[in-house]
Amino acid sequence: MATIKDIAARSGLSIATVSKRINGIPVSEESRRRIDEAIEALGYQVNAAARTLKTRRSMTIGILLDSLANLFYTAVISEAEELLLQRGYTALLFETKDSPEREEQGLALFRAKSVDGVLY
Repeated sequence: MATIKDIAARSGLSIATVSKRINGIPVSEESRRRIDEAIEALGYQVNAAARTLKTRRSMTIGILLDSLANLFYTAVISEAEELLLQRGYTALLFETKDSPEREEQGLALFRAKSVDGVLY
């Protein structure tokens, strides 16, 4: 898997410049072109785990609910997920099945995955 260092070496630019481009900070048109070409050639993809460690944001929201069988919940989750996606977030779903033990399991999972928030 290609790293940001690989992109910098291939494009002939600094890691800082490559990082700016990857993180949406404007760079010169020539730098943008060279970085984009290197990303394409090397098949670079952002490492979400590394980004989470650096930014302390996982861009994930945990959704804890009693039952997937309830159609009301299904409709709410569908809308919530759409809104989250529009804002760059993903959803992590956990069904408690009305069990306090499973609720604790779900919350523990959300803590372990460093979710940014929980819908309950």
